Amino acid sequence: MGTDPGAGAGAGDEAADPDRISGLPDHLLHDILIRLPGTADAARTSTLSRRWRRVWTHTPVISLDYRCEFEPASPGGRVPDRVDAALAAHAAGTGTGVVSLSLSRLEITLRFESLNHLRTDRIAAWLHVAAQHLAGELRITLPFCYHSAIADGEGLGEVLLPVCERATSISLDLSYRTLRFALPPAGAGGGVFKALATLTIRLACLHARDLEAAVSSSRCPCLKKLVIEWIRLQQDDDDGGDGDGACDLSIRSDSLEWLEISYAVRHYGRLHVHAPNLETFHACITCDLCVLAPNKLSEVRWWNSDDHAYDSSRHHLARAGHQLRRLGVGADSSGLALMRQFNTVDELDLTVNLKRGVEEYERFLKYTDTLARCNVLLVRFRMIEHGFQPAMLHLLRKCAGVPRLVVQLSDRLDGYPYPCKVSSGCPCSRLENCKTQNVVLDSLEEIVINDHGCVDHKAELVRLLCRCSTRFHKKVAITVSHSGRTDDLRNKILSICPPNNKTEITIQQCT
Repeated sequence: MGTDPGAGAGAGDEAADPDRISGLPDHLLHDILIRLPGTADAARTSTLSRRWRRVWTHTPVISLDYRCEFEPASPGGRVPDRVDAALAAHAAGTGTGVVSLSLSRLEITLRFESLNHLRTDRIAAWLHVAAQHLAGELRITLPFCYHSAIADGEGLGEVLLPVCERATSISLDLSYRTLRFALPPAGAGGGVFKALATLTIRLACLHARDLEAAVSSSRCPCLKKLVIEWIRLQQDDDDGGDGDGACDLSIRSDSLEWLEISYAVRHYGRLHVHAPNLETFHACITCDLCVLAPNKLSEVRWWNSDDHAYDSSRHHLARAGHQLRRLGVGADSSGLALMRQFNTVDELDLTVNLKRGVEEYERFLKYTDTLARCNVLLVRFRMIEHGFQPAMLHLLRKCAGVPRLVVQLSDRLDGYPYPCKVSSGCPCSRLENCKTQNVVLDSLEEIVINDHGCVDHKAELVRLLCRCSTRFHKKVAITVSHSGRTDDLRNKILSICPPNNKTEITIQQCT
């Protein structure tokens, strides 16, 4: 790219190396700048020539990502100051003193140290820009810190989300500040967030009644996807509580199709969802639950832990007993209970997190003794502190009638000398559990090994599947995905000698 003709270069040099890019029309220059990683990179093009100095200020995207930036100690160079300066420069470049009215995306991401200098009036100013000038996506990410939700008197506690009538997607990660929603103006006559289709709120404190009103059909008539993750739910004053007790939450939306919800702390209230068009529901909760979505619910995922187990006596899903498109569960008591509720699914997504100990392994055998009938079985191995082969063989014995098997390995497989490896007390160490007997793979046609885990584990799984090929009723295509160099994996797999021609193995290079 050439330089500014008036910046000291000789005329001969200009003739030899003409600046053709700066002669392009504005709309093409804007298209070039939008493809740069962020607004800071676009602003740096100002050094190329006078022609470029204000071009970046007319782009419809402001993306300020300071996660990897150094945080200087002196004021003025701190990240929040730099955000303010970038927004001011963008506004000044339009010649009107305000940010362009055609912003399609406003994205601000801060690093951890920025919390020391970030007050809610700063965040309010950024949100005001979105409310006035955004017709598209808003994304604000504050670094995670439990100590950021400080009293309002410190200026750090509450963030007020103003009316954003033209925003189509809003994502707020607030580091446990309290999020409040501005009330609709008098005589608004319709939805406050008229165009909003996706709302994501993470790491925030929320008032139940405030959230209920904000996501209602009258305030968000076009809302399709709602994600509220790791929130702390607070009581309102008129609920008669002190903010620390049980708090009910009711989500009612005629347009909602996707709901994900998880609480950051143990919550004893009740969650009620009334969404007649709900298709996807993901939950990680401890509270009582009632979901009324009688017509379209097709995907359920339950993220389980010791405090978040599914309990059919407390958690009611209106479509229990019906066939689902996809069910995501763990290989635990919660997963077993959900599989009994939805005994037939198109795709069963099973997460295995198997800790050490005889009792843990016996529970795994019990909870996966009967899997829901499915066309696709996806097994995600997160951690196995036992022998991998007996655990995998146990699951293969449950694959009768399954045409497609997908396995996602983990680096935390069989890598440490757990006691059950040298003791006969654990079922995983018994010889009979490492044999392919009782494996009936009558319908299996395809096996995919996803790009996770190390080469040795993938080769071990392929070797095990080849041993099981004597039980195949059809020829099975085995695809192994790998993102690193495939030479080592290819050599290990080529060294495997299948006992028959019922397998066709392909190694797929992932980019």
